[in-house]
Amino acid sequence: MRRLLHLVVSSVLLSGCFGPGEGVEVPLDQIYFPVGLALSPGEDDGQGNFTDDTLVVVSSDFDLQFNGGAIQSYDLTKLDAKLPTRCTDDSACSPDAPVCDNGLCVDAQGSPCGPGVGLSSEADRLLYPGRCNPLDPTAFKIDQVKIGAFATDAILRSKANDTRRRLFVPVRGDSTLHWLDLYADGTLDCGQRSNDGACDSYHRAGDDARDNSRGITLGPEPFAIDASEQAETILVSNQTTNTVSLFTTEGAQTPAPEQWGAAPVLQFALNTNLPQRPVGIAAVPLTAQQRKQAGGATIPAFTYLLTFRDSPQVRLT
Repeated sequence: MRRLLHLVVSSVLLSGCFGPGEGVEVPLDQIYFPVGLALSPGEDDGQGNFTDDTLVVVSSDFDLQFNGGAIQSYDLTKLDAKLPTRCTDDSACSPDAPVCDNGLCVDAQGSPCGPGVGLSSEADRLLYPGRCNPLDPTAFKIDQVKIGAFATDAILRSKANDTRRRLFVPVRGDSTLHWLDLYADGTLDCGQRSNDGACDSYHRAGDDARDNSRGITLGPEPFAIDASEQAETILVSNQTTNTVSLFTTEGAQTPAPEQWGAAPVLQFALNTNLPQRPVGIAAVPLTAQQRKQAGGATIPAFTYLLTFRDSPQVRLT
């Protein structure tokens, strides 16, 4: 009986795993098991401050319902126009919603919700706290791409003189580091327009041992990620092999050092004397003294902090 149960469970699990091109297509207009968020800086206000104008959402596929994950970009300017206005008193409110009520500007009907949104019902608020109905994300979506299954996180980095931002996403399904360019208009590029809407093989780094002199590939179950300020170094952890892998973008052929060039390249895999299940990574920021000594030049971060699910410690690497 126990053997029969094992066979049945194994068959059920295997039936939910899809190969490339198999299974139900991932819905590109939906946010599904979101695992990563990134905000792209917009225009400079003249004082070195940037307004966030694009939101990037990375969705995974943890319940095996679809054949992959997805990434969407959203227009935050349009989204912000639909959100309630926060306030501390009536002076912060507009004629359309002139009264400050519990931190939000409300109209004559006591609603803080924008046009076409409306108040949520009392029953809905038990499951979805908030005074307003949920917004339809498709109204704000700019672009979308398909990625591999089981993404775990996302980080966004920028170069000083390049209008593109670069997004890095570890994906467990094919053990790769996906990378995408995010343009100023919110559009995404990872070769998907010639690859049926999915990131192409060039934008999936770490799975080809020929890319480095050590003949190594990214281990299974990539999980945590962080990078230096301009992604000269990128660190990715693997929670089952207890490995931390280093990617670099230095040395890539670029038009100029301050602009993005070729794909990140896997260089090293550290797995000596590490505790079990590394699941947290944070790049150590530069000190004020280091920035002053650099005189505005870029200093890549080569120091990272690691945390582990099975060990109560923080490791400096």
